[in-house]
Amino acid sequence: MSSSDTDETPTISFLISNKKKRLLIIDGYIYQQNKSTAIVSYWLCEIKLCNAGVHLNSDDQFLKYTENPHTHMPVPERLEIRKMLTNIKSRVDREATAIGQIYHEELVKANIFSKLLLSIINSFEIFDFATKSFRDFFFEIWTQYPTGHYVLDWTFMANHI
Repeated sequence: MSSSDTDETPTISFLISNKKKRLLIIDGYIYQQNKSTAIVSYWLCEIKLCNAGVHLNSDDQFLKYTENPHTHMPVPERLEIRKMLTNIKSRVDREATAIGQIYHEELVKANIFSKLLLSIINSFEIFDFATKSFRDFFFEIWTQYPTGHYVLDWTFMANHI
């Protein structure tokens, strides 16, 4: 049952996207701002094939859901990954700590399951965060779960990071 079926005002929160735009979070769904007027801002689900939407007033208070329901289930892991990456980026901007150490600390703090850990570390992030401590940490995770690359359909050898 979607929260659009109830009369309660949902709890909303915001994250910042990679493009420095605000993302709206309601009940595990992530929305991108479509357009805005002086009175109302219109938000659409970030999944391109889903036409669900939300209207907020100029003070970011919930007004209503659109008539279109979500065509998918919420993915809480996706939200956790976004939060973790937002935390990493903000810490990298504020702190002088090594990027690999920040990455390692945020991964531990996020307490994300190992399969999920393997899925968020793509080749771009490996090059961005390829410090020795990060490589050692990733090697440790990969050797603990050596079949993870089959689940993810990756061709990868941990000793070649």
